[in-house]
Amino acid sequence: MTLLLITLFNAQADDTPAYAPVTIIDFEDQDVNIDIDKPHITFIKESKRPELKPGDLIEMFIVEPTKRPMTSTINPDETPVITEEK
Repeated sequence: MTLLLITLFNAQADDTPAYAPVTIIDFEDQDVNIDIDKPHITFIKESKRPELKPGDLIEMFIVEPTKRPMTSTINPDETPVITEEK
């Protein structure tokens, strides 16, 4: 009997789901006419890169500066002293 009542109540129930109200926006048609510019391409000339052999950078930045004579004298009063703090 209970099964019969459940079946009758389910058959009478409204199966349509309840949706929230929908807002409809109607846009007007617009004619758009514009001139499209072509892309502007600028060519960049590449400068010639130096041709280096292995060890050239070491020679330029480490070996050559040690061979150059010191042009200025070092003032010990202007030289910072680095000490180890305890």
